[in-house]
Amino acid sequence: MRLHELPVEILYCIADEFEYSWNVKSLTLANSRLYETLSPYLYRFTKQCSATEAFLFGLKYGINSLVRKLLVLKSNDFDERTWTRLLSAAAKRGSLEIMTLFLDAGKQLHASRGWPLPFPRYLDFALWHAMNCRHEPVIRLLLEHGAAPVLHNKTELAHFRGVWKNVSVARLLIRRVRQSTVPDSVSLSHLLQCAIRSSHGCNPEIIQYLLDHEADRSALFGSASEVYGLGYCSDPETVRRLLEYGAGSGLPGVDLTRPLQLAISSGRFNTARVLLEYVDITQALEDRVTGLNLLHMAASTGSEAIVRKLLQGGVSIEGLCGEPDNRNSPLVCAARNGQGDMVKLLLRHGANPHPQALIQALKRRSMSMTRLMLDAGADPNCRSNSSRQTLALEAAMGHEDLFRLLLERGASIPSGYDLLDILKEAVSKGRVSELPVMLDRGVSLANLVFNVLRPAIEGGQQMLEFLYNNGALLRETQMKSKNDKDYSATSLLMTCLFHKRIDSMMWLLNIGLIPTAFCAIDQYEILDGVFRCSRDYHNAESVLAVLEIYGVNLKITPQTNRFAVMSMVNLRCRVALKAFLDRGAKFLLEHVEDPKFLLDCSDSLIHLDMMLNAVLRDSPREQTQQLVLELKEYAHDAKN
Repeated sequence: MRLHELPVEILYCIADEFEYSWNVKSLTLANSRLYETLSPYLYRFTKQCSATEAFLFGLKYGINSLVRKLLVLKSNDFDERTWTRLLSAAAKRGSLEIMTLFLDAGKQLHASRGWPLPFPRYLDFALWHAMNCRHEPVIRLLLEHGAAPVLHNKTELAHFRGVWKNVSVARLLIRRVRQSTVPDSVSLSHLLQCAIRSSHGCNPEIIQYLLDHEADRSALFGSASEVYGLGYCSDPETVRRLLEYGAGSGLPGVDLTRPLQLAISSGRFNTARVLLEYVDITQALEDRVTGLNLLHMAASTGSEAIVRKLLQGGVSIEGLCGEPDNRNSPLVCAARNGQGDMVKLLLRHGANPHPQALIQALKRRSMSMTRLMLDAGADPNCRSNSSRQTLALEAAMGHEDLFRLLLERGASIPSGYDLLDILKEAVSKGRVSELPVMLDRGVSLANLVFNVLRPAIEGGQQMLEFLYNNGALLRETQMKSKNDKDYSATSLLMTCLFHKRIDSMMWLLNIGLIPTAFCAIDQYEILDGVFRCSRDYHNAESVLAVLEIYGVNLKITPQTNRFAVMSMVNLRCRVALKAFLDRGAKFLLEHVEDPKFLLDCSDSLIHLDMMLNAVLRDSPREQTQQLVLELKEYAHDAKN
């Protein structure tokens, strides 16, 4: 039975008997046979537990009877820091009974010990934790005792993230903030901005309640940064309500351009459309740059009515530059954001189908937008005007229908480096469907055998099989020399692991392109690579099992033991530690530089215990006893 599964009365008796320290040696004295069995190892398993830790243990597992008894015996020993820490732990748990007991004890300690701050200020952190966990009764209790949401810096607003879905808790907080006179207390404006920007969303009823409790609503939007926050809001109706209440009105030099840009860049198009409804089109038309910027944003969001008004007002349909190769024209903006109807509207009004617009339609994997562009005269052989100058065919890779559509409309298979780029893209991304189309049009893979294997590994088993069947993976060519660094068995294995392609690895082992005989010289490197490149450590175990099934020898030799131990320790993982030890690694005392080295390399007490066991197994006992004593001394000094 685990310690936290014991009845509370027994747990308390044990704690009381050993003065809140659990000492394995003392416990095993009750059973002589158990003591004789564990005696050689007891000094490594002694664990001291303070009264504070016993409190935290009881709070974590909800053992209220233990906490009550400890409060009776130990509450007079608390300083303000310990009491605040325990109160926060109780607030996380959410027990109203325990919170009441702690508050009563805190009041007595505050009066008798003369703590420097007013008592309510010691409740602030507990309030944050209670709000995060949405414990409404605890929040109410703390607020009644004078707790206030004090804001030391704006990053603390993150503590509100759990509040805005709970109407009753949010109302309680808003009322307390409105009544608070505590310095640095959160303002209603802070609450509104936090609610608007909440990634969890905010109940519109809370927004309305907040507005109703601010007599001067313009104070909620007293600066430009608060108006900009509208662009972060995920609920368009909340934005509409705030704009109707005059959000941002009367602020000199502040308009809705910035929140519009924020909403569009974060993909909140519904919010952006609402913001556009409140933009003064007539005023925007008076300034050329403002009108052009507005056209770009309206095109990005698919706001057809506003685009029509701007075009009727004389705004250039080609945007700010008006050049045929403009990489950010309204048409490009519409295509980039998947606004198919807007693309149709702009082309109908004479927009030039720029190469960049076609590339964006291809990247969006939109057949309809691509057809519209090609019908309007877009060049299927065009390149993007970015620094890389992507070909249209390359942008279509991964979507067979788009790829075939471009070829049907006159796209030609490139040559030279352009062809090499397209082939590498197809091979590395596993585009098996496009390669036959290219082969049918005269493309040959014969001259690419020296470059294709590594991208093919990334592409997966199907790609490897396709290339092998078409003569692009010749065993005698790829494995031209067992000493060739680029194509060594270990290097190919690492490539498979790096790209997390276990299917590629198994296929290469099956077909013989990774001869297992050449893997035996680098066992520790393979072990290290498996753990560094796998998705998780448990997946690494299954990969090692597969390698061993295929005959890869992963046994650590005396010659490579030191390097293996270095890799094993640096991984800082008990699963890796076990894998290395099971395959012959010996963790000797000479590998331990000092006690701190072991502590730094362990990720948990279990991991540290495993390392100590390994050292005990393979090193003289007298030396290991000295090491453990040094460890205990170091831990004692660090604790103090």
